[in-house]
Amino acid sequence: MLKPRTAGVVSGIALVGVLLGLYGYWFGTLIQQRPGHLLACVDSDPGFVAWHCERVLRHVPLGAEAVNELNAIAGVRLPLYLRDRTLGLELAQAFIRQGVDVDAPDMLHKRLTALHGAALAADVAQVRALMALGASADIVDSEGRTPLGIATQLASARPDDARLRELVALLASASTSAPADRR
Repeated sequence: MLKPRTAGVVSGIALVGVLLGLYGYWFGTLIQQRPGHLLACVDSDPGFVAWHCERVLRHVPLGAEAVNELNAIAGVRLPLYLRDRTLGLELAQAFIRQGVDVDAPDMLHKRLTALHGAALAADVAQVRALMALGASADIVDSEGRTPLGIATQLASARPDDARLRELVALLASASTSAPADRR
């Protein structure tokens, strides 16, 4: 027969063992989730869960099936939807290193690439980063627009916006399209 103090210690150790087992099971199921689910988890779940989802996205390699699925849906555009733009760009870079296509079109949003999305958001830093990662400025969306065409439309609507003029200049420097293709 165990003394009361020893019994309490044994019970505490057993409880810790059970909790670690449950945590291991939960984390094991988390690792098996699709990247789209994990990205949604990062943006919408409570801090503890979101932190774990982010860690899985950062540190668990994407399998070939996940890479193919991401490329078929939206490529690196998915992580760029995150509210935390810095985290989204970091995850996009990690995805590219694992084979996700920087120029894959978003099949749900007018075949926009990540660069189209950054141009629509007038996010000069994101455009610069995507171009450094090899994004093409010459891909057209379902409406026939290039990222430069989108930026030009935005700048013509707001000619006094220096950020939009910078965006147009940046995209123009990377574009190989003929001037007639630039809308």
